[in-house]
Amino acid sequence: MTSKLLLLAILLSFQHGLWGLHLKYKVTSLKLNVATIDMKLYHPEISIAVKSRIKVPLFPHLDNQYKIVHDDVYRPLQYTRIIKQSSLEDSVFTVYNKNSVQMKQKLTGKIYNYKVQADTRDVFSLLAKISSDPNSEGDYTVDGNGRLWRVRVSKGRTEKISTALGKQTARRHDFSFKALSPEKAPYIDMLTFNFLDEDTILSLWVSMNGVPLKAYLKKNMTSMSWDIMSVSK
Repeated sequence: MTSKLLLLAILLSFQHGLWGLHLKYKVTSLKLNVATIDMKLYHPEISIAVKSRIKVPLFPHLDNQYKIVHDDVYRPLQYTRIIKQSSLEDSVFTVYNKNSVQMKQKLTGKIYNYKVQADTRDVFSLLAKISSDPNSEGDYTVDGNGRLWRVRVSKGRTEKISTALGKQTARRHDFSFKALSPEKAPYIDMLTFNFLDEDTILSLWVSMNGVPLKAYLKKNMTSMSWDIMSVSK
């Protein structure tokens, strides 16, 4: 069996949502392969490592790690970020307790306490939620470092896409973002900052058994795409 057919067989074997996946993506911007993403989805954790390959305006030097501990419907309980991007090195630890949140930033020594809605998620747990649920269209609330956003997710529509695993039937969801308050949030990291903006247009393609295959993000005159390269248990 060729490596592509083996990867496709592994992909088709996942029948229980996102639990137990190890996914690798390439990130493309300006037609250049600028970064890699290594994502592990082992309930109840999401672990993501993002590492740049070359420097372009949207993706300067990055070596960031994200870890989210979540409940059964992908609402975050703890969110850890270790940030190494250009000259910035920092770590941020966030704890969610129903409607209250505490965020500790190591670099500044600051502690932020703020309120959220009960069904609030971070960017990555929202993407996991949408991937795991084929009927996930609707409005969601996302925490952007203390600033809340309404994220509107379209109903999934079926499309055929080309991937490194071969042709795939996928459902496509489109996302739009609206800030729920005028206050600016503290800057934490480049990746989630580029997601949460009213000028951002995001599309996500998910396999019919719930594996995120591709994401395309456009913001003003720049864009980037995440494309799956491998999947394993």
